[in-house]
Amino acid sequence: MPAHSLAWGLWEDRSDLTGALDTTGLARLERSGIRPLTAGQGLALLDASTALDTAHLVPVRLDTRTLRADEAPPLLRALARPAVRRAADSGPDAATGAPADLRERLAGLSGPQQRALLHRTVLGHLAAVLGHASAASLDADRGFLDLGMSSLTAVELRNRLNADIGLSLPTTLIFDHPDPAALVRHLQTELGTGAGEPDQAVFAELAALETAVGGAALDDQDRARLAQRLKALGWKLDATSQDADEPDDDSDLDTTTDDEMFDLIDNELGLA
Repeated sequence: MPAHSLAWGLWEDRSDLTGALDTTGLARLERSGIRPLTAGQGLALLDASTALDTAHLVPVRLDTRTLRADEAPPLLRALARPAVRRAADSGPDAATGAPADLRERLAGLSGPQQRALLHRTVLGHLAAVLGHASAASLDADRGFLDLGMSSLTAVELRNRLNADIGLSLPTTLIFDHPDPAALVRHLQTELGTGAGEPDQAVFAELAALETAVGGAALDDQDRARLAQRLKALGWKLDATSQDADEPDDDSDLDTTTDDEMFDLIDNELGLA
């Protein structure tokens, strides 16, 4: 028997399919140009579809002013407006030039500065796809999944980075590089800006820490806590160097005193 297949867009009335959508998910749909259908609009589209001979229809309410050609699904790109490049470190919707502009800016920067620029770019786009007002509200040390990324927002982040940086990144991007720091290192490799500068991530973070400490207003208690953490970091660096130079040998534990063992634990916990 003849039939119509309707691929409905978002309805304003919540259902089992859309009831779990939070504000982030709704914002993502809105950025994609999808607007909710009222019950009246949906029923009117249902009536209109029965009068057509087309078997498969997509009743959806679209805002074509929001659709971007570089982010819209292939079937909708003919309806989308031309892409406008954005600079993530100046806000998610700020206009900028072609991707080559970012490459030129990176070429004139030192390794830590390149990493800092890419880090701001990633966090700016990340904040946008997660529905945050700015990147300042993000905990950049957490993984993408811990920050609330889904497969859909992962694709949106990939699309934004492709458009802004001019790369062809895979859809598995955040799963292959599960946190902002790992993603920035990957982008440096893809852009060819990290060659010959191993472990620049560490030095970039150190430069950022130096800047933060220089401008921080710390009381005596905070300064003491920071000093303890830095001492622990130095101890870990020394321990890593010793582990690389010496074979594993637990025989010295037999001659370690209790006081020495407790000092070792205090150093590990940042209490010494």
